[in-house]
Amino acid sequence: MFAKNDFEKASTNLIVEEAEISRGLLYHYFKNKSELYEFLLYFSGQQVLSNMVDSVDWSNTDFLLRIRQALISKIETLAKYPYLYEFCDKYAREYAEELKQKLMPCIKKRIFEENLDFSQLRKEIDPEMMKSTVVNTLSKIITSIFKNGSELSNAEIIKLATAEIDKYLQFFRIVFYI
Repeated sequence: MFAKNDFEKASTNLIVEEAEISRGLLYHYFKNKSELYEFLLYFSGQQVLSNMVDSVDWSNTDFLLRIRQALISKIETLAKYPYLYEFCDKYAREYAEELKQKLMPCIKKRIFEENLDFSQLRKEIDPEMMKSTVVNTLSKIITSIFKNGSELSNAEIIKLATAEIDKYLQFFRIVFYI
């Protein structure tokens, strides 16, 4: 309901009807709609971030491979939960940093800095600019695939996204690395 509607229009009547539970049961677990919403934000972020952290090979020092692992995990998680992408796209961006800090302190630092080797970058490449370029480009690709691929199956979304990510990572390796 939150993914398809604004917060105000996500009626608790529709929520309990869709979930096939009683209003009493909903209010047994959540004081109000706001508390349910906060839980869903937390759950959404937790699913994406914990799966990402679990999927990364932290001994691998290659930034592009690490980003690939993290993004494929994110895509698989978003594809697994039907409305998770829409919900996150609609609401979680404004809470993204807060969620990252609440769920997993220093997750960004860990993914972008821990045990990485940039010695193979071309000497004129600024590692921070390269990271930003890679992440922003790949994020736009993933957003486009999820927004335009609503009729695709989970397997098709994962296959398409993986192919696009791999294509761009190959390009970035040619452009940024020796």
